[in-house]
Amino acid sequence: MENRNQCIRILQVVDRLEWNSGVSSVVMNYYNHIDTSEVIFDFLTHGKTDEQTRKQIEQKGSRIYEMPSLSAGNMPTYYRSLEAFYKEHAKDYPIIHGHIPNAAWFYLGLAKKYQVPVRILHSHSSIAAEKPLRSIRNKILISFGKRKANQYFACSKVAAQYMFGNRAVASGKVKIIYNAIDVERFAYKPEERNAVREELGLSDNYVVGHVGRFTTNKNQGFLVDLLKEIKDESVVLVFVGAGETQEAVKQKVIEVGLEKRVRFLGIRSDVERILQAMDVFLLPSYHEGLPVSCVEAQVSGLKCLISNRVTKETDITNQCEFLDIQDKQAWIDCLRKQIEEGSGAERITGISERFDIRKESKQLIRLYQNLLGYRSGKDE
Repeated sequence: MENRNQCIRILQVVDRLEWNSGVSSVVMNYYNHIDTSEVIFDFLTHGKTDEQTRKQIEQKGSRIYEMPSLSAGNMPTYYRSLEAFYKEHAKDYPIIHGHIPNAAWFYLGLAKKYQVPVRILHSHSSIAAEKPLRSIRNKILISFGKRKANQYFACSKVAAQYMFGNRAVASGKVKIIYNAIDVERFAYKPEERNAVREELGLSDNYVVGHVGRFTTNKNQGFLVDLLKEIKDESVVLVFVGAGETQEAVKQKVIEVGLEKRVRFLGIRSDVERILQAMDVFLLPSYHEGLPVSCVEAQVSGLKCLISNRVTKETDITNQCEFLDIQDKQAWIDCLRKQIEEGSGAERITGISERFDIRKESKQLIRLYQNLLGYRSGKDE
């Protein structure tokens, strides 16, 4: 293996750069912990980046390239912009790491045309789309995109099987890149828990929590239905996040008369603090690859009630209860049991090293280097 003392510049292709997006937050977790003397991430996005995020990224020596949105009506404009980008910059990137499977046919196809050596397609989900017609469209696009990639990554085994098939997984062709987090940042801190609960006016409440972008898939309205069945007025529901279905969920809260028992905290930069204030974490999604929010919740010592549509790989502390998303009564009974145990229940901490971003970021660097056939002279 060749030994070179040089930094690799890698292009990460993402839909958007924001902490409210699960995929983006995973990429940014790695970005914030990589050794920039060995690897630098640049970003190609399909949407605008807010000025604060752009400034932070560019100050660290990274670049952001914004493409036009990809839609049926905008496809010629998108493709011309993408090709113009590769004509100018393809030589800068020995690795293109793509996180948008249904657009991979375009951005990895052009990467192949312009002879980018390593073209990675990364699966972060377990289904193509929520709506049937969109799912059919995406499956077709993804099948073409896979042919343009020469490396397969996935966040979990179920995400790998969905996109690349059982045979590819069994043969070792798919590399699992865990949705690792900053374990020290999210670790349970009793003193901080008390401070945050007082700050939010929740010192005397049992806090049912959820973190995630408001989408149809995340199924947040289901949590309002559960709270309606819990008559204890001291039990409150706290949402962290924003998105297209948020207003509909807020309207539902008003319709069932739970305004005083539901908090919408919006997008937060201090999710680790809000998790400290919670007593139980709920995720009623219809599908997930491996939700980073549940990893963060478990590191914070929380018991998690999760939809049975989510991979069992999510349970990294043996503190996850997987419940049938069609059986509302099972969720109500399980939540009542958690409430009866009370907020004083011992919080379990400690997780597998494979979810520690400090360790996994080093592993990812070595993987990139190995794919190019060399590594730095640094000690392991």
